[in-house]
Amino acid sequence: MTVTALVTRNDITATASQTSFTYTFRVLAATDMDVYQNGVLLSSGYTVNDVGNTTGGTVVLDSGVPVGQIVSLVLAMPLDRTTNYQNSGDFLAADVNSDFDKIYIGAVQNENEGGRSLRLKDVEPPTAGVDMTIPLKDDRKGKFLAFDSVTGAPIASLGDTTDASLVSYTPAGTGAVTTTVQAKLRETVSVEDFGAVGDGITDDTAAIQAAIDAKDNIYLPTGVYAITGLTLREGSVLHGDGYSLDNTKGTVLKLTSGTYALNVNGTFSPFDARRYIQIKNLSISNNVVGSKSINAFFMTRFVIENVYVYGGADDHLFMRNCYNGRIAGCRFSGATNSNCTIAVKNDAVDNVFSGQMLFDDCDFWGEETSAYGVYIATPYNILEQLQFNKCHFLKNVKGYYVLSGGIATLISPHFEENSDKDMEVEAGAVNPNIVGLFSNNSTASFSAFRFAGIGGSITGAKHILYNGATVRIYDISGNGMSVNNAYFRIADGSSVQACIKVTGENTEINNTYVFKGGVSGSVTVVYLDSGALRTSIGYIYRDNVSKDVVSVNGTAQYPSLSKSKTVRSRFVLNGGVQREQFVFDTDGYINRARVIYPNGTGASGGTSDLRCGTVTGGSTKYLSVNSASSASIGDVVDVSSSIASGNFFNAADTLLLYCAGSATNTEEAILEIEYVETSVYR
Repeated sequence: MTVTALVTRNDITATASQTSFTYTFRVLAATDMDVYQNGVLLSSGYTVNDVGNTTGGTVVLDSGVPVGQIVSLVLAMPLDRTTNYQNSGDFLAADVNSDFDKIYIGAVQNENEGGRSLRLKDVEPPTAGVDMTIPLKDDRKGKFLAFDSVTGAPIASLGDTTDASLVSYTPAGTGAVTTTVQAKLRETVSVEDFGAVGDGITDDTAAIQAAIDAKDNIYLPTGVYAITGLTLREGSVLHGDGYSLDNTKGTVLKLTSGTYALNVNGTFSPFDARRYIQIKNLSISNNVVGSKSINAFFMTRFVIENVYVYGGADDHLFMRNCYNGRIAGCRFSGATNSNCTIAVKNDAVDNVFSGQMLFDDCDFWGEETSAYGVYIATPYNILEQLQFNKCHFLKNVKGYYVLSGGIATLISPHFEENSDKDMEVEAGAVNPNIVGLFSNNSTASFSAFRFAGIGGSITGAKHILYNGATVRIYDISGNGMSVNNAYFRIADGSSVQACIKVTGENTEINNTYVFKGGVSGSVTVVYLDSGALRTSIGYIYRDNVSKDVVSVNGTAQYPSLSKSKTVRSRFVLNGGVQREQFVFDTDGYINRARVIYPNGTGASGGTSDLRCGTVTGGSTKYLSVNSASSASIGDVVDVSSSIASGNFFNAADTLLLYCAGSATNTEEAILEIEYVETSVYR
């Protein structure tokens, strides 16, 4: 019988509950067939039909195969000889054909198995003296099969640092570019790759510095790394496993000695600063006296994120000539001098500044030991565009201090329990713009917020004082400050001399509300020093506040208000006869009045009085107008200096004009009155 088929296996995908599967090669015995179901060799549970059939036959399984599974029918004939020809015996064709068929079937089986094996290609000639067999079992156990880099012979290898360069790696996703495993792994290095231990005792400085010098992206696994100071280079990205406030988890850099934990040392030029540095997800422990935790000089386009810095170092974040950076989700706690210092080096160099930095959701926590939460000192007023967003200033001596500097904005800042001042801005600096301020303090202090700089504004503020005595909340001695929508709650046990004290010029105060808890004591909302010129005050509301709303040097007075109106009317002087009246439609008070004589000589003899009262003879108040007997055309008699304190009027009150005494001239005059028509004080 001829043997022509080269097929020695069939792989069939089952339909639902299929039991019968066709094979297309010849088997000489049922035991010459191996049956696999979904990769598992079956030892029973099937029947091989059509044994000896040249074109094959079927294998029937006792149980149906689930849809989609693969059934493999594989020729597995043992290569043996069971027929023995006898001398002078029958030499039958059937016996000879069966033996020869088995030989050829075995040859085909071996050929197919060889095609599925690791072997040299036909085009590659054998190399003399090269053993292409795999190493012995004991030599290859637990190792990789590799090939000698010179001869190409099979070898057993444990693998080395060069092996990964031979393995390709393709990220998931459309358009992904294939690289090698080695290149992918080298995108980030761990400090442990360079020998760092992280046990809090071993000095890991050299190992971590070697990693920083070798690669941009440096990973610090969980541990405590004892160091004596590390220097970051341009492009360094230092990231750990996060931090916990109790220091039981995450990555900790622990300074044991030295002048800084992390140092960035750029060149003194705005065009050669250290760029693209990132510090993320770790904590820095620093109790070394005289040191700084993060010392940065000329650093730009940087990120410090989710970093907790603590301990009794002099300064935790010390930045000079740094700009274009973001500090987010960080906590700086317990420094003896400043938790954060922003400065410019004391060299007068053009185009050198600090600024354009965003502090987002950061804590500056003094732990009652820090002199400053934030300290700003730029001697040439070249600090620009700082922004603090949702930051907390707690338990410092001074929460936010500006010795000198430029523009800064604070959005939703929180000040609490700072022992001397929540904020202080010295003369010569620029007051910040503050939106959504909240402060909470029980500590007796001279002034919670002192603004001696120029400009600045507060929009939307809430202040709560309790169990303490504060002389004033805002002390404004600089010029051009604006306070809008401020709420002051003076709780039990507190006594406030003034919510706002003003000694500077051009200050604007609007929409202020003061509430005092159920305790005795007095509160002045706005206290104006004699130097408080051109102060504008509008809409002040009181609740359970007994003292004057506005006072000048302790005496109730009413300066020029922004919510005022001016009316002008003509009248004729006629001694003893009322010639003019004006009825007010709201509560308020007279701020300024004058009489203008545009055409003549004025009244001859006697005086003219302005009286504020009711038509029916209610209480009146006099604003004397001493008219000259020989006034020239256009003369003005200004009576502002004669306005008495408490010159209030109520809705429906009438302002009366009289020509008293012997004034008989009937010359026409103009009455001009500036008054507040709104319910400013309640």
